Amino acid sequence: MLLLNYHDLDNICIYIALQLFVGGIKEEMSEDHLREYFSHFGSVASIDITKDRNTGQRRGFAFVTFDDYDPVDKIICKLCFC
Repeated sequence: MLLLNYHDLDNICIYIALQLFVGGIKEEMSEDHLREYFSHFGSVASIDITKDRNTGQRRGFAFVTFDDYDPVDKIICKLCFC
C-alpha cells in the first residue's frame, strides 16, 4: 500500500493511504469501468488489475491509486456509513 503520511498521536498510529484494494472484480470489468466509477470520488492516478503470473488470468481484485488521500477517505466513509 502506498502511504502518504504517518502520524503518532498518543500511541495511536494512523496511515493515510493513496491506494485502495478493490475485491470481487469480474472478468468483464475493464480498467475503464473502474476508472469511470472511482473518478467520481477524485483523480485516479493508476489502476492495477492483478493477473496470475502463470496463467495470465485475472485474480479478481485490483488496486486503485489516487493522487490524493481524500478520495480514499470518502470511499471508506461511504462504505462504512461514517
